[in-house]
Amino acid sequence: MGINSDWSRIWAGEGKEYVTDKVDAETVFIDGQIMLMQSQVPRPGMSWNEFVQMNFARKLGFFAPKFRTVVLAFDNYEKVPEYKRITQVRRSAQAAEPFVFGVNDSIGDGPPAAKTWQCALLNRVYKTHVISRVASILARTYKPAPGNEFILDFVNCVRIKNVRGQRTQEVLPDFVPMGESDVKFMRYANEYGNLLVDSIDSDVILIAFMYIERHEFQKKLYVRRYAVEDEEERAEKKTKHGKQSGRRRYEIIDATDLLLHLHLSVQQAVGKEMSVQSYKLTKMITFISLLAGSDFSRKLPLVGAKYLWEALPNYLPLLIQVTSCDEYNAGFQLESKAVADVVLAEMYRLKFENHTKHISGAGYVQVFEALQASKLSSRTREQLMTQEQVECTITNICWIMKYWEQENALPECDEDGAHGFLIRNGIVSFAK
Repeated sequence: MGINSDWSRIWAGEGKEYVTDKVDAETVFIDGQIMLMQSQVPRPGMSWNEFVQMNFARKLGFFAPKFRTVVLAFDNYEKVPEYKRITQVRRSAQAAEPFVFGVNDSIGDGPPAAKTWQCALLNRVYKTHVISRVASILARTYKPAPGNEFILDFVNCVRIKNVRGQRTQEVLPDFVPMGESDVKFMRYANEYGNLLVDSIDSDVILIAFMYIERHEFQKKLYVRRYAVEDEEERAEKKTKHGKQSGRRRYEIIDATDLLLHLHLSVQQAVGKEMSVQSYKLTKMITFISLLAGSDFSRKLPLVGAKYLWEALPNYLPLLIQVTSCDEYNAGFQLESKAVADVVLAEMYRLKFENHTKHISGAGYVQVFEALQASKLSSRTREQLMTQEQVECTITNICWIMKYWEQENALPECDEDGAHGFLIRNGIVSFAK
């Protein structure tokens, strides 16, 4: 899921000057976890070697001539934050038929039939075995061109080089084991400088924004993702039968250009009279984007990404006033109750102004109670979050932003609600 997919289309509507065909980088970071989830099993009886060749080696071959260093990263489930289990449970529930696979089971000589493959990938134990097999085959067979290197980031980080025709292999000792593949790219930007991230996972954009800001715009990050089409482009691609034609296209965005573009949009929303520092603008963009939902947090009901963006002038000045950002240590601090009572109360009051005309300057509870007593449909009223749920969501988001700042480390996960999550007998739930 990443973040709400509407954001990329909304930002494209502001202009697409940030799309580029020029990449000033010698290193590419490939999200292998996404590649695995997109992988295909076109015929029965396929061996693992054939599977790796078709789904992974071809892409490595596409990037290798263009970049001196190619990094392929996978999730290491032993280090993935425990809070991610909320998403994992939701995804597993979507399986048509649960795929049963235990720790001691064998994955066999090749992947299962195509109709079983996607369900199988929802089983974390099986998926870990598959990643291990893929990594093992690539580590054994892939040979970079002379002077180039290939890094495989899974449980540890293995660097394979071609030195005067001789293949060398070493473990990078300074890179600690990390969990999700989509946060691992930051340490390679630290090590190698400018970087292209090949990933369609939407949260990579926000992680890149915060990294660029934290490093004072000294390094360039590019993201290769599915091309984002505005409404006119989507209409042009439709056939006379109303279906999309053609294969999915990719585009490369300059994350720095996009971030600066959004800075201008946000600054215009609050007006020239309120000057906001660059680092605070970046944190505001990230926080607001996460209000529309993510892998780790619920979305605010009834106010989607489009409304959050269009209503910026109404609530952003309030959010800025109740938020503290530290320029030097990239800290982001807010009091969840204050955000609920000052910012979200006003957001919902204006969203449902016909039902809240009789109240003004009220806190979230007063707005919530007014809407519960209104003539809104019962379904709409049921979707509204309580004060406690709203504060929990804000706390969840603050943890996510802190997690995304860990460049070569693991995030803290508290079991008792400090970050808005509870862990009881291995089951993760929201604290409220």
